[in-house]
Amino acid sequence: MTTTRLLLAMSVVVACSRKAPPPPPPAEPPRDAAVAPKPVVTDAPPAAVYRTDTSDEHVDPDLLGHGKTFMVVSEAPLASKVGADILASGGNAVDAAVATAFALAVVHPSAGNLGGGGFALVRVASGKAVALDFRETAPGAATADMYLDDKGAPTKASLVFHGAGDASPGWLVRCLSEFAFRGVNLTRIESRPLRSVLGHYLFHVDLDGAPGEPQVDEALHALRTHCEEVRVLGAYRAAGSVGAAATLPDSHGGYRTS
Repeated sequence: MTTTRLLLAMSVVVACSRKAPPPPPPAEPPRDAAVAPKPVVTDAPPAAVYRTDTSDEHVDPDLLGHGKTFMVVSEAPLASKVGADILASGGNAVDAAVATAFALAVVHPSAGNLGGGGFALVRVASGKAVALDFRETAPGAATADMYLDDKGAPTKASLVFHGAGDASPGWLVRCLSEFAFRGVNLTRIESRPLRSVLGHYLFHVDLDGAPGEPQVDEALHALRTHCEEVRVLGAYRAAGSVGAAATLPDSHGGYRTS
């Protein structure tokens, strides 16, 4: 009897010490069932909010300029500092504007600056305000029909071009020969440093003829194979004449008449 009870007790202990069986694996969804996409978690910070209880600005306060007595704003910090230094040393607003333009010609030459045109609003110490328009104008000797023949048709066109190969020997000759091979006479060739890339040049050419003439169009097409940019400035007819029009390049590389 005692032996039976001992065996029964041992059986109960062994049964209680067994681990529970693992749970069954989750059922796979049907192949044609839609699976919900997993949420995308990013560590990107939230967008900056600059409007606060003490400021109603919508831009980064580090980019804002403040001044109690004067302020100079330009494309380049160094040029702005030059203008501010002029004001701080006793110069007026015109002195500062001129100094800033001179500085921009060095630190931001692609903006034009020297010799360029623009507009200005000037308020002098007496309180008088003046608006100045000093946009570029044509040379005084230019006339409306200077590029027209006796029939009123355009006789000249102007274009500019540039290319990365301008430092290679013979590059410019190959460009200009595209006109010579087709009998298009060039009446002026000028060059000036390219503002956007140091060491390269922009070439300005006047030619006898106008876009739309087969030999001129062929020469322009061939020129584009040597250049990064070829831009036709235009060929103009006299204003007010019968059938007069100005032929200008449109945004798609063709030409429009106005």
